[in-house]
Amino acid sequence: MPLSRTRTCTAEEWTDIYNQMLPTLARHGYACHRCVTAPGSVLRGILENVIHCDLVIADLTDRNANVFYELGVRHAMSNRTVILTQRSEDVPFDLRGYAYYVYGWRTEADRRAFKEAIGGILQIIESEPNRVDSPIGEFFAGKGTEWPFRPSLPEQFTWGEYWRSVNQLADQLSPRTTAYKGFKPDLLIGISRGGSALADFLSALLDDTPAVTLWAERFFGPDPADVTYSPPNNPFNRMNFSAIVQQKGISRILLVDDYCKTGTSMRKALEFLRLEIGGLAEQMEFKTAILATVGGLTRTIEPDYCIHPNTSKSLLPYWRG
Repeated sequence: MPLSRTRTCTAEEWTDIYNQMLPTLARHGYACHRCVTAPGSVLRGILENVIHCDLVIADLTDRNANVFYELGVRHAMSNRTVILTQRSEDVPFDLRGYAYYVYGWRTEADRRAFKEAIGGILQIIESEPNRVDSPIGEFFAGKGTEWPFRPSLPEQFTWGEYWRSVNQLADQLSPRTTAYKGFKPDLLIGISRGGSALADFLSALLDDTPAVTLWAERFFGPDPADVTYSPPNNPFNRMNFSAIVQQKGISRILLVDDYCKTGTSMRKALEFLRLEIGGLAEQMEFKTAILATVGGLTRTIEPDYCIHPNTSKSLLPYWRG
């Protein structure tokens, strides 16, 4: 669905519509994210977000060009695609012979009906996983050609590799090990989501070092790759870091996340923390730790600790394709 304002919906309203679907999708076992592409990385974004997903939901309301393009790519490659719209006239004539759902969302009754409809659609898909739901699928089925075209999935870290990586990182932060690199944090701060779990695991391995979480808010503006930690777009990080630093005598902070592409989330988190802590930050030591960085990308920050630098593996074990 669109990330920014369209003819009849604001960016905030699109986020509201997206959030309404999340509980139902989660009950059916789907971890959801919105398809994000950016200039220079369109191919990567399409491949990762459209082709490899188990399910794609395309909202054709207001005939957004990006949504139509992504729907075309999905139809060319796979089944298990759901078409939604707020008005049937936004569905192209060529697709009106295929299942689509017209929904409302502005009233409480419409919201309930919308959630129930999503649940019903998912039940149908799960009961008929190979059902053809696009004109391209029908074309190849009639030709006897093998389809869908599902390229091999991106290489994924196993759970064993993940736990070994967490322990390797903990060893580098513990003075009791030969791998120690001279920095034992007084406070662990995890960037949510993946970094919050990592911070908690490291806390247990580092003698219960205190650990807290920062929420990274995305999809709040015209740039889908942007991230913020501060109000008004992010009201969640209300912790008084300056008071914590003073009361606990904290001088070394380790900021952690599980996976790093461009480094934007990590860089902006550091900027946020220094601003929140104020003058005391000048006397403190900040370091960053990542389990894996992506190869072939330019980063705005390089982590101080990284177990798998420039990896070709693009999925962690708890990510669903």
